[in-house]
Amino acid sequence: MTDLAGWVREVLARGIHLAADLLACLESLIGSADIEVLLADIESSEAASFLDLLFSPDAETRYAYEARWGARRFAQQDVRAVVAALARGRVTAPLYAPGRRDPWYLAVPADAREAFVQRLNITWQPPPDLERMLATRLGDTHRHRVRAVLRHVRAPWHAHQVAFIDLLLAKLAPTTADFEKDLAFLCSLLDEFGPGQTPFDFLMAKKHFYFQALCKSMAFERRLRTGSMEVMMLQGVRAAYGDVERWRAWMRQVDRISLVLFGGTRYFQAPLMVSVDPEA
Repeated sequence: MTDLAGWVREVLARGIHLAADLLACLESLIGSADIEVLLADIESSEAASFLDLLFSPDAETRYAYEARWGARRFAQQDVRAVVAALARGRVTAPLYAPGRRDPWYLAVPADAREAFVQRLNITWQPPPDLERMLATRLGDTHRHRVRAVLRHVRAPWHAHQVAFIDLLLAKLAPTTADFEKDLAFLCSLLDEFGPGQTPFDFLMAKKHFYFQALCKSMAFERRLRTGSMEVMMLQGVRAAYGDVERWRAWMRQVDRISLVLFGGTRYFQAPLMVSVDPEA
């Protein structure tokens, strides 16, 4: 397992680019987007939370793993061997921030190295029917990218779930601009997809759920504009209706997938007046 451990070391040694979302997360945790503030108190619980997020394999790392190692069959003892190999010696990762020429250098804690390996999920292998479907539908490059997404799906991969992915791959070309985004979105829903539903009815049920959440969120925002948050909290209204644009984006994504797979979708009409139920 020293070869895989060496690859992980190389990945970490190439460094991490602190994108805007990571810096926004850092600011929410410690009140500053300045990485030097974090490094000055690296033992704090806030720093531990950020490092846990920081040392998570991103999409390109997962794809690189899949292209090089995905066909290998690893067991839990292999995971332990990789973690043990990484625990020996020092692992230093440069951190690159926008607008800064020189990186910061951070010694990667042992628990962060272990978490990185665990999140690669190296023991996963697709069930035979899924493996056959991927081999039939996709060439090597696209198959590696699709497997990199499927490796992290929570679904137990029953036959109807495999068939749903097969339908997507049959209808949506992997060269399409939104292919990976739509694949990841659909995969995030697969564990909710039961054998008694058709794919179309399942997607429309999810869209209707998003639509109801959107109506509640919009009603909450209207009430918020006309009254104070303190009064609303005393009235028992919970600020837990989600973001309006998030619900809209998910509805649009369901529509896009449904139009590709089935040639149509369903539309819902908002009620004339939506009340916010504090017990909802």
